[in-house]
This record gives sequence, C-alpha cells and structure tokens, in this order.
Amino acid sequence: MINNLGKAAIYARVSSERQAEKDLSIPAQIKALRKYALERGWDIF
Repeated sequence: MINNLGKAAIYARVSSERQAEKDLSIPAQIKALRKYALERGWDIF
C-alpha cells in the first residue's frame, strides 16, 4: 500500500456568479487551501 500522507491537490470551483463575487472566488479558495496545507506541512502538487 502506498502512503500518500503529506501531499495534497487543490481543487477550487464556483457554481454561480454570486459565489465568485463573494469570499468564495477561486483565488480566495486557492489562498485558503494553500494556507491549510502549509499549516499541516503538506506538499501541493
């Protein structure tokens, strides 16, 4: 069994223009997810 702990992929999306205009924009999601991974010492690929 391969152990993939410590690695993460970022998946960001919006399903409506209203979401894109709020704090749920793709750039905001990517920023938050990068911070989350960094705090846990995960590599993003």
